[in-house]
Amino acid sequence: MNGLDFKKKLYKYWETSPEYYEIAHLLHADTEAKLKEFFTAVKKGDRVLDVACGGGVNRKNLPEDIFYCGIDLSFAGLSFAKQSNKGASFIKADAENLPIMNSSFDCIISTNAVEHFMEPRLIFDEILRVCKKDGCILLVFPNFGDYIFH
Repeated sequence: MNGLDFKKKLYKYWETSPEYYEIAHLLHADTEAKLKEFFTAVKKGDRVLDVACGGGVNRKNLPEDIFYCGIDLSFAGLSFAKQSNKGASFIKADAENLPIMNSSFDCIISTNAVEHFMEPRLIFDEILRVCKKDGCILLVFPNFGDYIFH
């Protein structure tokens, strides 16, 4: 199977699994305190882009007075995110080609998504492109010793 075929299967999985986003929302509850501490780099008034936001669970761990935009390739995830995050913005797009102007966000976040990226280098290049020069990039992903593997 070539990369494009695999990516189509991946899109199909994320689109046809709306219950995944409800379950993920519950599973991430145990990491909420850690995420709030991690997200202290985000300041009042910041423009924050959440790459591969899924169901938008990160929004509740960020300061209230920010502009938040979540981007994901799944309508199912974005539908869940919109229901639970009033006032936030969401865009359906592939993180390998962000439909966002250069240097337009103060902070880029992505949690529990890097391990799903087929071409991480492309996504990291896009993240660097849309992040302001003095901005911050916060990535969270599981490692072998993380709870997800126990």
